[in-house]
Amino acid sequence: MFSIIEEKYAWRPGSTFTTHKPDTIVIHHALHPNCTAQDIHRWHLNNGWKGIAYHYYIRKNGLIYRGRQEHHQGGHLLGSENKNAIGICLEGVYTDYKNLTEKSVPEVQLAALVWLCNDIKTRWNIESIKRHADYPSAINEEKDCPGRYFPWNRFMAMISDPNAVYKHIIQKHCKFHNPDGVWKVVDTHPYADAFYMQWANSYKTPG
Repeated sequence: MFSIIEEKYAWRPGSTFTTHKPDTIVIHHALHPNCTAQDIHRWHLNNGWKGIAYHYYIRKNGLIYRGRQEHHQGGHLLGSENKNAIGICLEGVYTDYKNLTEKSVPEVQLAALVWLCNDIKTRWNIESIKRHADYPSAINEEKDCPGRYFPWNRFMAMISDPNAVYKHIIQKHCKFHNPDGVWKVVDTHPYADAFYMQWANSYKTPG
């Protein structure tokens, strides 16, 4: 399955972090086609901030990097909007922007996001997942983050499917012509959840 990579950051000297109890997950995109968590940390330092403003960063290959600690308030929204919000940023440009537009999110990146959101939801008992674009500050600036090409409806459907990540892993290796047809058959199994898990775990990696 997926795992979280612990990055070491050189925070701005003297930085302190306000603690909070997360009740919302907020999805962003980096508006950059190829950058690391350390790149974002450096850019945010250059903005005069403490360092990376997100709690997590997911690259297109599905690797998940920790940013700020979950119990520390982030800086990915404007001011008080950050209170109790965990920010997850995706590498990529999923909107119309110069000549960098990307009209599809890699399947492994989307699966990693689903896995991470469900992990956070379980640990913090969170129900609310929002787009950056849902916040007043983004609306006022006409931002569509995480981008008009991010498949929000599909993402939310995957969040509600406990086997979504397993299905991604299975399809990655089996390459079914009609995967939805396969899932419909498997879903009739009396122990479908265990079946999906065992099948997916027979492969070594999600990528």
